[in-house]
Amino acid sequence: MAELDINTGARYYRDCSGRYRAAWFNNVVSGGSMKKISAMIAVALLLWSAGFSHSATTGPRELIDELEIQIEAAATAKEKAELRCFQARHYQKMGDTEKAEEAYLAALRNDCSGWILNEYGYFLYETGNYEKALEVANSVLNEYPYLKDAEKLWNQAYEKYHEAYVEENPPVIVMDTYVDSSRVTRHDLIREIRARNPSPSPAPQRVSSAAKTTARSSSAGSSSRGGGRDPASRAPTPRKSGGG
Repeated sequence: MAELDINTGARYYRDCSGRYRAAWFNNVVSGGSMKKISAMIAVALLLWSAGFSHSATTGPRELIDELEIQIEAAATAKEKAELRCFQARHYQKMGDTEKAEEAYLAALRNDCSGWILNEYGYFLYETGNYEKALEVANSVLNEYPYLKDAEKLWNQAYEKYHEAYVEENPPVIVMDTYVDSSRVTRHDLIREIRARNPSPSPAPQRVSSAAKTTARSSSAGSSSRGGGRDPASRAPTPRKSGGG
């Protein structure tokens, strides 16, 4: 904060160390100096407001024209390349992608820097040219491996390119295998053998007399052992006499 020395009429300000130093506007209390300072401030404000209003009302087309003048006056190819990139961005804002790509290619002809090539790759990605963006990102990774942002661009471009490719070329299963009609398989051989040698149906087995006798003996033995019906149940029911 400035303080006024009553004896000398000079103003002092306190710096960051806490010491007071004399300001460049010594004897500022004089009327002539004050008028000069006021005039300088007024001119600065006027220039600032004029520049602000110009930048606020200037569109992309006017800025592109101004950049063209600066490109012609640029001393080095690197400066021209940077200004061409600015032009390309303004063309993209206008929606003129053709002019924007021309500006990027002109910038790369002036100075094929890694950041310019990477920015051109992002431009291709944003405009939907995923295949070309993938190629540019691959070139950046090979020539400028320190630009890690190119790896992000490569992944994004590959994903979009793959989606677009699958959408345009959906997978189709085509049954185009040649079938040899004369080929004999294992099942064909089995059917052919069965057709030539049909197996006979099994004949009913005949029971011999000895087997029948043995079966009867077994049945009688089981009845005597109580395995069959009670013999008393086969006896006739006794009748009552008439005399009571």
